[in-house]
Amino acid sequence: MGPFFSRLRRDLQSAGAEVFKITLCAGDRLYYPLNAVDYRGTLDDWPALCAARIRC
Repeated sequence: MGPFFSRLRRDLQSAGAEVFKITLCAGDRLYYPLNAVDYRGTLDDWPALCAARIRC
């Protein structure tokens, strides 16, 4: 909550990273409306989503 993640996004993008956020509730969108993916799956589905989204 608050501007932390928006600032982190800006800093990571400045370093050349592609950034998105997985939102878990409507409040997440309030502070981070850009490049967000709304998660609506189950707890059991969470690891697969993370594996599909995160690239190292």
